[in-house]
Amino acid sequence: MKTERRHELKTNELGAFLLDANDWAKKNATQLGTGVAIVVLALLAIRFIQTSRDRSTDDAMVSIAGLSFVTPDEAAASFDTLEDVIHDAGDDKVKLSALLRKGRAAMSLSMSDGFHPEYLDRAEAAYSELLRSFPGHMPMIASTLGVLATIEESRFADDENMAHRKAAEAYLKRLRDDAQFKGTPFQTDAAQRLQGLDRVFQVVVLAEPLPKPELPPAPVAPTDATPEPVVQRFKITPDGMVPVTDDEAAATAEERDQDNKSEPQETDAPAP
Repeated sequence: MKTERRHELKTNELGAFLLDANDWAKKNATQLGTGVAIVVLALLAIRFIQTSRDRSTDDAMVSIAGLSFVTPDEAAASFDTLEDVIHDAGDDKVKLSALLRKGRAAMSLSMSDGFHPEYLDRAEAAYSELLRSFPGHMPMIASTLGVLATIEESRFADDENMAHRKAAEAYLKRLRDDAQFKGTPFQTDAAQRLQGLDRVFQVVVLAEPLPKPELPPAPVAPTDATPEPVVQRFKITPDGMVPVTDDEAAATAEERDQDNKSEPQETDAPAP
């Protein structure tokens, strides 16, 4: 719908210009001659198209620069806008800017607050389109190949699929071996990254945790209470030594108390 609306506005604008130009040609055809009037109209049409294109390019660049990706809803709306701009762009400058904005925003969001592989898909689509649409832009193509290799490294860190190593290696070898990158820092960086691929694409196997050692039983803490000794009393009878029962021991203790109470108490008399 947005594309159709923009096309409708452009068509109406061009139609209004042609009507005005036709009226002007009718009024001035007698003085200028038909041939001269046609030439003037052609020049005016060219000027109009160029002016409209410049204005459209400026509007598109402002729109791209003003996009926001702060919230998920804003990011979704901004990506939709970029897709429309990329699809409708009649100017390479606009398409290039939109693709770069899409790729960079997607790469940033893929690593924001955790890992989001769905944004890597958007980034890969943007940078792959850059390779197809702008093969002659050497610095941009070189940096794009490096970013595509980084995307494969990020995917491997998530799923440990070794197919990502093969893809990253292909991008880096192209960057290292293509003649247009010879002697550039891009070529040197690609060669260094190729040397470290085995370290980057390494599956980490975590060892199983060791079993917990069995602990000896905890010693029993000594208590402060000391058990009272058990005293067994005996009595002498004609039959020999016989244990004293609890009742007998209690009666004996009671008689002893009575005897102690009946004895006179000694007091200290004052000296004469």
